[in-house]
Amino acid sequence: LSLLQADSGREILGPLLDRRGKHALPTPMLRDFLQMIGNAFPVNAVIDRNTHGSVSSKCALCGAESETYTHMQAQCTELKGIRQVAHDDIVDALTAELGERCERGRITVHTRPRVDSMGPCDDERLASYEPDAIIKWKDKHHQTHLVVVEFTRSIREDASTHDAKVAEKTQAYQSTIRHLQRQRGVGVKVSQQTFVMSCHGAIKAGDWDRQLAWWGMKPKDCSGFQIKRECMKACIKGNHKIANVRR
Repeated sequence: LSLLQADSGREILGPLLDRRGKHALPTPMLRDFLQMIGNAFPVNAVIDRNTHGSVSSKCALCGAESETYTHMQAQCTELKGIRQVAHDDIVDALTAELGERCERGRITVHTRPRVDSMGPCDDERLASYEPDAIIKWKDKHHQTHLVVVEFTRSIREDASTHDAKVAEKTQAYQSTIRHLQRQRGVGVKVSQQTFVMSCHGAIKAGDWDRQLAWWGMKPKDCSGFQIKRECMKACIKGNHKIANVRR
């Protein structure tokens, strides 16, 4: 998943970082993102290192002993809310693009629904679950599908971490899948898709392409490319939001 690898989506992310390109984002967003990729974003641990201890490495927000980049992106309790916003922005980009790219009239997107909003649920704990999205879709063969879509951000970029996060989400939503299948009956196929992206915008492109192909989008066609690009764009914007709250 490292951006040094060809299968990481770097051919999509690269043009977003080119200030001269037609998809260029505002310079402050690009500056924050490039600093994060280069492990140079001025968290206190970095400033402490670069100034030989003249600045405390402690987190000014939560008081943790060392404010590292990982702390900012995954651990600081005071940034939990804005990290969720960054996560939700990518979910919204993903589901909006899925809704746009699939045939009109065949897809209904429910973003962050409670399980019991999809129908009766006697299990109080299960009823309160809120997947990132539940999408109802009728394919070209007129088969109705109900797809639980989950997205997760990852601080690490190695493939094993990606696979572990997919497995974790699959395990977490097994009971939801079983409940929805019982509720909808044999005429509806219930499944789950999990999309993983690192905080640097890196993806396991093969996994994304396989899941998008299920919706009828070929790996190299415009629709699949644009979905990945919009999600990476949302990632860059989300990191800028986190950086602004951190400041």
